[in-house]
Amino acid sequence: MAARELSVVKDLTECCICTEVMWDPRVLPCQHTFCLKCLLNWGKDKQPGNRLPCPLCRKQFIIPANGLSGTQKDYAIAKLLSAMELSQGSIFSPLLFIIFINDLVDVCEENIKMYLFAHGAKMVCSVF
Repeated sequence: MAARELSVVKDLTECCICTEVMWDPRVLPCQHTFCLKCLLNWGKDKQPGNRLPCPLCRKQFIIPANGLSGTQKDYAIAKLLSAMELSQGSIFSPLLFIIFINDLVDVCEENIKMYLFAHGAKMVCSVF
């Protein structure tokens, strides 16, 4: 069972551009999350106010006034990354996973379920 949870966490925390664990995760308006360094590389020829397609779904978004560094930080993924870092060398149990998910600030249980579902973690939703 722990292997399944680890697989879900890996899917949630792996950048689909560099296929590494995300570094400074940023979420686009389409709700896809990428490393800041990957987004910066993706839009290296673009300026604030320009349109840029999401690397995954190609939905266009406008680059914020302070550049791609100004895209919204994905606090939920950042929290998962912190949980993973704290649990290195131990079994990442479903209970620990639920504790960290439920510890997200200002997010109700229904939003957590929707967030996980939107990020492909359908099996995790069943534990609530």
